[in-house]
Amino acid sequence: VFEGKPSAQPLLTLCKRAQVTSRDCIIVGDTSADTMMGRNADAGLTVGVLTGTGTADYLLEHGAHCILPNVTYLSRLVCGINGTSRDSNPCSPSGNEGALLWSTLKS
Repeated sequence: VFEGKPSAQPLLTLCKRAQVTSRDCIIVGDTSADTMMGRNADAGLTVGVLTGTGTADYLLEHGAHCILPNVTYLSRLVCGINGTSRDSNPCSPSGNEGALLWSTLKS
């Protein structure tokens, strides 16, 4: 890999080796470089986590589709995506008393 984050190259190189597309990937990061890499590579979902230097607003402005307080919430997010519609997602603020902050999912 010749380019680092926020370039799409690190993710696209990994996808090529794994024989998947970037749309098959979930990127999780706590910096704008992480979230911008996910967005630049057209990842299926880019998740910002609040355990690093980025604030929710900052990570959303720099590519995150949604924000989690920390990575322990990731399994609930993935289960919600795979098992239910977004309206009935147990990870949504209405189902989890605001612990998970959703942004509007962007195309």
